[in-house]
Amino acid sequence: MSYNALNEGSVVLRLEFSIADAVHQRGLFAVLQAAIAASVEPAPHRSGNRSARSSAGRCGPASC
Repeated sequence: MSYNALNEGSVVLRLEFSIADAVHQRGLFAVLQAAIAASVEPAPHRSGNRSARSSAGRCGPASC
C-alpha cells in the first residue's frame, strides 16, 4: 500500500469516528439536520483581498 492510501484511510476513519461521536452526543436527527443545513447553505462570498474574519465586528463609515 502506498503512503497516500494509508493517509486517506486515516482521514476517513477520523471522519467516521467524529460522526459517530456527534450522533452519540446529540442524536441522529440533530446531526442529520446540521448536515443538511450545512449542505444547503450558500458558500461565503469572497471579494477582493479582505477576508470576512478581518472585517468581522467592525463598523464602516456607512454602517453603524
